[in-house]
Amino acid sequence: MREHNISGNGKRSRIKRTIALFLAFASASLIVAIVAAVFFLPGIVQSKAREFAAENFNRELTVQKIELDPFRLTVRLEGVRLSEPGQERAFVSFDHLFVEFSPRTFSEFNPVIRQIRLVNPTVHIVRRQSGKYNVDDMVTYLSKPREDDAGRTLFSINNIRIENGTIRVDDDVRKKRLLIEELNVGIPFIANMPAEVEVFVPFSIRARINRDKIELVGKSRPVLNKKDGTIGIKLDKLDLPTYLGYLPFDPGFKLKSGKLSADLDMTFAKREGDKRPIFVEGDVVFHSLRLTESDNAHLLDIPELKIGIGKSDLVSGKIKLNRVSVENPRVFLERNKDGQWNFERLVKAGKKPAEKTGTAENEKTASRRTLAVDLKQFVVNGGQLHFLDRAYNRPVNISARNFGLNVVNLSLDVSGRNAAVDSVVSTGTRITLVHSMPELLDRLREKDKAKVAQEAMGTAADSTGFHFRIRRAAIKDWSLSFENRQVAQPIITRVSRLEASAENLSDSLEKNVPLFMQAKVNDRGAIVVKGNIAVSPLKADLDMDVREVDIRFIQPYIDSYVNLSLKRADMSVKGKLRLEQEGTIKGHFSGGAAIGSLAAVDQLTGRPVISWKDLAFEGIAVNLNPLSVTIDKAKMSDVIARVILLSDGRLNLQNILRSKAGGQKSLAENEEDSGVGANSGVSTRLTPSVYAGNDLQAVSDTAGNNRFPIAVKKWIIRNGSVRFSDNFIKPRYTANILNLRGAFINLSNDPEAQSRLGLKGQVNGAPLIVSGYINPLSESLSLNIKAQITGMELAQFSAYSGKYLGYGIEKGKLSYKAIYKVEDGKLTAENALVLDQLTLGEKVESEEAADLSIELALALLKDSDGVIDINVPIAGSLNDPEFSLGSIVGKVVLNTLKKIVTAPFAFLASLNENEKALSGMVFEPGSSVLTEESERRLERIAKGLVKRPKIRLEITGRYDDVADRAGLGESTLNRKILALKRKKQGALSFEEIRVSEEEYPVLLKEVYWNEKFDKPKKLLVFDKEVSVAEMEKQLVGYYSSRNDSLILLANRRAETVKNWLVLKGKLSDERIYLLASKQGEAERDKPAHRVDFNLRWKN
Repeated sequence: MREHNISGNGKRSRIKRTIALFLAFASASLIVAIVAAVFFLPGIVQSKAREFAAENFNRELTVQKIELDPFRLTVRLEGVRLSEPGQERAFVSFDHLFVEFSPRTFSEFNPVIRQIRLVNPTVHIVRRQSGKYNVDDMVTYLSKPREDDAGRTLFSINNIRIENGTIRVDDDVRKKRLLIEELNVGIPFIANMPAEVEVFVPFSIRARINRDKIELVGKSRPVLNKKDGTIGIKLDKLDLPTYLGYLPFDPGFKLKSGKLSADLDMTFAKREGDKRPIFVEGDVVFHSLRLTESDNAHLLDIPELKIGIGKSDLVSGKIKLNRVSVENPRVFLERNKDGQWNFERLVKAGKKPAEKTGTAENEKTASRRTLAVDLKQFVVNGGQLHFLDRAYNRPVNISARNFGLNVVNLSLDVSGRNAAVDSVVSTGTRITLVHSMPELLDRLREKDKAKVAQEAMGTAADSTGFHFRIRRAAIKDWSLSFENRQVAQPIITRVSRLEASAENLSDSLEKNVPLFMQAKVNDRGAIVVKGNIAVSPLKADLDMDVREVDIRFIQPYIDSYVNLSLKRADMSVKGKLRLEQEGTIKGHFSGGAAIGSLAAVDQLTGRPVISWKDLAFEGIAVNLNPLSVTIDKAKMSDVIARVILLSDGRLNLQNILRSKAGGQKSLAENEEDSGVGANSGVSTRLTPSVYAGNDLQAVSDTAGNNRFPIAVKKWIIRNGSVRFSDNFIKPRYTANILNLRGAFINLSNDPEAQSRLGLKGQVNGAPLIVSGYINPLSESLSLNIKAQITGMELAQFSAYSGKYLGYGIEKGKLSYKAIYKVEDGKLTAENALVLDQLTLGEKVESEEAADLSIELALALLKDSDGVIDINVPIAGSLNDPEFSLGSIVGKVVLNTLKKIVTAPFAFLASLNENEKALSGMVFEPGSSVLTEESERRLERIAKGLVKRPKIRLEITGRYDDVADRAGLGESTLNRKILALKRKKQGALSFEEIRVSEEEYPVLLKEVYWNEKFDKPKKLLVFDKEVSVAEMEKQLVGYYSSRNDSLILLANRRAETVKNWLVLKGKLSDERIYLLASKQGEAERDKPAHRVDFNLRWKN
């Protein structure tokens, strides 16, 4: 038993000794391992690392110190440096690296690092000229597949800190340098496995990039998948051009300047299913953005762009923007001669990397991605646009300044292709357009403009897939200036106070959109348009109110088609316009229109041709497809027209429209005011209107245009004036047709229609009445009219009678009645001429005069009262090129000779008149103006004649060949200066003209050099200026030397006296006769520059 106990105790002792020996061995082994780890392992690791770096990368790795603390589970590295391949220059280096492992590493069997701290790291990255990087060898090695890569390694790295880091990037290809310094980074964790580790390092990134400060700071400490974490991002004027060079492609433009500031909060929210939302909120500001083309041509300048970001989810694509504001942007838009836009050239110039071909799965995933943007307000202040279009021969230049824009509540759903806006308002924009519109219009005429507009808008949604809706759009206080500087006198049209609004705009082009627009045009014009419009198919219902809009801007567009220039013209339109497209555009306009204050002048000479105070159209009805125009009433008032029978037998008004063969022609044909008296010179030579009708027909036929129906129910003319000159014979004469009034009834271009005509007026004081039917708008002229003139003075036709009869006319009155009919191109007419007291003057040598005893023939034609009654029938074809009004004169002469033959005993009926002379009226030399004393004498004569109703007064104008020449020269010079001033001002009468003392020498000099006479040569070479007195002397002498001026002066004196007696003396026009003017002879107390009075009466 005892032995048994001893044996048991021994066994237990052996076990204890075994355990003690094992523990001693284990402890010794652990101690050895710890000692080896502390003292030997760092050297081994360092040696192996150097060998690995040398063998795989040809780099030299140096480590000054490695410390392992197995008790604290820490590792320390100091003085680590890795060189460039085959070089001594450092690639990566750092002063200190501290790593602390968590004990959970042993329980999780995966690395769990409690903290990492890296001090003073430096990285130098180089992109060589070959395009390769100095890190390519390491990237290639790490990219190689490994056999043990099948399973994913789980890890958890926490509390990561980098202190005072530096990164240098040298790009030898782009010649760029990037320096990131003072880099301090704090990262709470990087993990793909949960691990309960205390996180005490907040997220933060602070650095200076090329001296620009950036800051990203975490505002809460995240716990993996358990609560939100927020990062604050701050950038202080980051210089953007520095980083543009690091793009992997050439963008094709230059960013000359630009800085970025940001103050953002990025929140990593708690995971929701397979997504973890990332929210961004804060402000982003761009400063001094300046974008140019590669050749430094301007593209875009933005001094300041602010973006206020609301709480936006980057993962789900829901972006909320509180406010985006752009201050004083400048946009430069330019198109070259090849039609290529500058921004289009950017896209082509940029060299982008090759696009990666996505898999079907990637494309499917991408299609599920959403992007929705909600913008509360978008504001542009002080914007500018500079647009230059060089695609035309004469570039179009548009500039817009002070552009303001306010967009409220923009919702953009990119995935759903929808956009909605509550309000878009633009305010205060000022636009200037410098153009050559004729070329623009020519190019537009080559296209179907309505179709172009519809295609441009209609295909927008189709090409982009986007649908949009704008609840309200408006512009306020805009102004536009249209400048055409490609003409002799630049035309500027200014539109101000422009306001327009539209509601419910969308890509549904068939919907009606309420529209309103109003504006002021130039000084007086105003435009108001309101109604509804749809784009495709086109449909419009608009109310238009256009008032006194200056339409001179159309002049450059019609210059090549007319010989007139508009000096003044206003247009007004008020009515309803309806358009509807069913294949072709159909429409209707109803309302009224007016063209007021029109003044048109000859393009070549600048002389007035036609003007009126007002031309108003009432009850206008215009239909499109087929085109037709109907007007209830047209009223024309205070019209003044210059009508000239040209030397080729045509009327000047026939040349208003240029013909292809004729080109540009003058409508004034060298008119001179000195050639006719102010109130005299009447020609009753009636030029047939068939000239205009045939010419218009020819133009229409040549153009190949089909006439559309035009009808004016009533055209009223009030207070018209026509100044008619006959240049067909020499010397030429002028007639003033005044107080022209009347109407056309049912004016139409229907060949079957006849317009009733009724006109009244005065031809140099003689009453004029025209009535009948005519169709002047028809292709084939048809008329049946009656014309009557009563009591016209015959003395003014002395030049005509001298040329065709061989005698001048001393006195006489003409009453004329005519009936003209034109049917099927054939003219028939009845002319009744009554010549009262016709008395021939002196014989005139003329090769065209008839070889007849005219005095005897006229004496035989006179009845017992001294009246000649002639009826002249006329017939001929308007299509006969030989037919002209000259045949009328021939028939009159032939009829006169027939009366002499058939009534030879009429000579016995000649009147026996007695003659008694009265005193005359003296005028100042060279003048036809009455003095106060002369008017008092005329007043006494008038009172005496009123008491003697059977007495008739004859007036003979006389001139002094010596005294009147000098005075006439001064008078003519004054009229020439006034005429020149009138031409420059565009005035319509001499009474409106005033010449100042400063203007007189300038105008005198221009008149002097314009006159073609032999001017004396200067004695001294250096005397290049002619004095005012010398110019006056030479011009007065020149004008005084013209023989025809004296007889015209005498005519004006006689007409002045007659006009005073009729208008102020209240004498009947039938009692006063003007005799042919003559050279005067000085008598006792009566100089030769006078007017003689003769009284005649019956026994």
